[in-house]
Amino acid sequence: MCYDYSMENLLFPKIKLSDGTISYGGNQAWYSSKAAADGGCGSVAAANALTALASSSSEVARKLGISPGRDGIYQESPFKSFMENVYSYVGSGFYFIRPFGIGIAKYVQRVLLYASRRGIYLRPHVYPTAFASYNRPVRFIYKGLKENGAVGLMASWNSYNAVFTYPKGSATAKIKNHFLTVTGIEKTEDGDYRLTVSTWGKKGTISYKEVYQSWQGFRAFGTALVFFTTGGSSFSVKKDIPAAPLKIWSAFLANMLTGIRKT
Repeated sequence: MCYDYSMENLLFPKIKLSDGTISYGGNQAWYSSKAAADGGCGSVAAANALTALASSSSEVARKLGISPGRDGIYQESPFKSFMENVYSYVGSGFYFIRPFGIGIAKYVQRVLLYASRRGIYLRPHVYPTAFASYNRPVRFIYKGLKENGAVGLMASWNSYNAVFTYPKGSATAKIKNHFLTVTGIEKTEDGDYRLTVSTWGKKGTISYKEVYQSWQGFRAFGTALVFFTTGGSSFSVKKDIPAAPLKIWSAFLANMLTGIRKT
């Protein structure tokens, strides 16, 4: 299959703030506690992913209690309340005493639990990216955008740059130990892919080649791509929650031990 076309979720959640500006997805700075504001990037990614599912399923939207206005834009107060609710399940981790994002296995387990408590039975799709091949993550991103509309991108001790463009210029931010949301992908003229991402409530872009290069080492341990789809059952969720750590660890070992470079 050819992966040289552009794909972007035009229904990705946009939130109108009290000052009239529009946020592109959630922002962890909105959380009421310092621990959440410092280490709640995974919870924001979960809120973005769940809202992306809700945008294509009225049943999911009803069960989550979150829906946009007629203009397709979410209001600040209910979206922040939704984010706080998600955080109460997904939470943060701690590195010594410093608030920190949670690992991919706990993220998957807690999102499944949160959704199931609301009668939404999800199936998780996870691709550990340390030592990954070049093309397989690309295929995974296209699949996730098609089936969910948002793909979580977890960075560990590896790092890469995100570029944010504004009316009066642009800014670059180094991404490390952070959880972003991929909302689009397009192939560039030089053969690279450009990822459109949401983080801190802003829309940015990342060079896929740069991300891929950052995965080729042990500093990328714990990195992953993840998305969720509907179609699960109470039985599958009860099975998937305890199975998540072993499945993810096994996939990481497969990448590491074989040094996958196949397309």
